Amino acid sequence: LILERSVKGGLSGQLRKVKSEILPPTSSPSRSILVPRSHSWQPTPSLSSSFAFSYPEGTKKTNLRSMGSRSHFKRDTSFLDQVERHLGDTSVISSGDDSDAASTASTASVKFNRPSTTPFAQQTMKSVQFVLDWKVVFASSSAIGLLFLCMGLGTLFVSISASQIRILYDGPHEKIKARSSSWAFMGQNMVLPCHAPGECTYSLELPADLEPPIQVYYEVKPFWQNYFSYMSSVVHPQLHGHMAPEEASRRCSKESRWTASGEEIFPCGLIATSVFNDTFEIQDVPIDTESEQMPVWRNFQNPPEYLKKPNISWLYERYPTTTSRELGVQSKRFIAWMLPNFLNRASKPYGVISTPLKKGQIVDLKINSRFPVAASGAWKTVLLTRGTQNYVLAVVLLVSGGLCFCLACAVWSIHLFCARELGSARGRRRSWPRWQRWEEQSQTSSGSESA
Repeated sequence: LILERSVKGGLSGQLRKVKSEILPPTSSPSRSILVPRSHSWQPTPSLSSSFAFSYPEGTKKTNLRSMGSRSHFKRDTSFLDQVERHLGDTSVISSGDDSDAASTASTASVKFNRPSTTPFAQQTMKSVQFVLDWKVVFASSSAIGLLFLCMGLGTLFVSISASQIRILYDGPHEKIKARSSSWAFMGQNMVLPCHAPGECTYSLELPADLEPPIQVYYEVKPFWQNYFSYMSSVVHPQLHGHMAPEEASRRCSKESRWTASGEEIFPCGLIATSVFNDTFEIQDVPIDTESEQMPVWRNFQNPPEYLKKPNISWLYERYPTTTSRELGVQSKRFIAWMLPNFLNRASKPYGVISTPLKKGQIVDLKINSRFPVAASGAWKTVLLTRGTQNYVLAVVLLVSGGLCFCLACAVWSIHLFCARELGSARGRRRSWPRWQRWEEQSQTSSGSESA
């Protein structure tokens, strides 16, 4: 503190004032004597100080021995206390020395380096410790179980109210012959063989009403689009209006970048060269494959060199049933295929039907099967649906809600038959069921009343 005051100036005048108040008058004052002998060092087994930094107001004395001090001398710091108190008083200015007065006046603006007295700075704020007793576990388990049951029942109701027709039309020859059409809990499942390559037409009697908009999906299963080599073989700048030859040479293999005749494939990559190209048609019922109601939220752009640059194999030339010359990579069917699925199936939107279909109505379905699946042993399915069905999620939610209620019942049973006091260990002594203790307490209370 003295060093800090001496550096900032104004210490001499304050020391004279303090000296005149503390020291008794002597006949021959000495400049070297600032404190009486009674304030010198004295041996003592402990060390104390009136400065307690954990108590900014100085109301509690701190034993420095508890902080690891090994000194055996007692330091009387009352002189420093009075110096600090007088330095904080701006009215104490010596009139004998103008320079000292000016320097002393500058000490009035000095701020002491003390910690704040707020509870946050002193770490004395109130804290709340969460006690996980049986009431909290019982209430939370019951509430979560009720929430899961409500969500499961809601999902089950939505799934039941949705109408769905599933048509399996291609797969392994021996297995597809052994299957037959059936009515399942998830809707009507039909088997109409149409192996690739080929065209087939079937007359169907609709088993349920389908109100527009009717979503048309196709599914290839199993078909893994989540392989790293398959997902990474795509040039994203090509899908957003750039040719990007350097990126194409780095991302695409030779087979997925060049045709057999030497033309450059645009866009290149494994995903863009394995597009699903089957088509579906319903007589007198148009299917809009570019509808705004399709669940496709991405947009692709053709490059400025589109249809102008020679020796390029454009997308519409390789897959004329998927996109047109005008659309190119902007086709919604192509955009949906370029967004890979992360499960073992490729389930993509095909189009939207805006005409209502009634139960018992006879429609002619034409399938143009081109996408090869015989080598991989996969199945191809076309799906007509109104609404969303997810019975798996409904079952998971219902089972989770039931497990939460079972946990709540287990907690209540433990509390009722083998409860223990909070904080005590279980199993050290026999704990009687709570209902027996209630009987003992009631008998004891009745006996005391009779006495």
